[in-house]
Amino acid sequence: MIVLDPRHVLIKLSFSCCSYFVNNCYMKLVKWSLFFDIIVESPIISIWVSFPNLRPHLFSPCILHGLCLLLGRLFKMIMPLQWDLGRLLPLNVSKHYPNSFWIVPDKLGYIQYVEMEAFLPFCDYYKSL
Repeated sequence: MIVLDPRHVLIKLSFSCCSYFVNNCYMKLVKWSLFFDIIVESPIISIWVSFPNLRPHLFSPCILHGLCLLLGRLFKMIMPLQWDLGRLLPLNVSKHYPNSFWIVPDKLGYIQYVEMEAFLPFCDYYKSL
């Protein structure tokens, strides 16, 4: 563990998980990059995403993984009693994402809604959440 500045601590972990509030302070775990800059905050944060009322024939890890790829890269999948809950995705919050998309085939398809965990907006001017 290395203190980089008053706002940044480098902790070497084997994984990157998500965001937390610790003693009322926002803490975000991010994957290390060669382009990391302590002045510019990364707009990529981990967000829980769900697909409410997903049709039963789509309840497979392969299909859920494919749905997640429409939004971003999948970190972790939680499959409780309802398969339409619990995918942790690293998303760039400076971009806009659809709240629904069309599931094919054309004539038998339907609109699938996407629900994302609420997240802090990213300011392009100050380059921070």
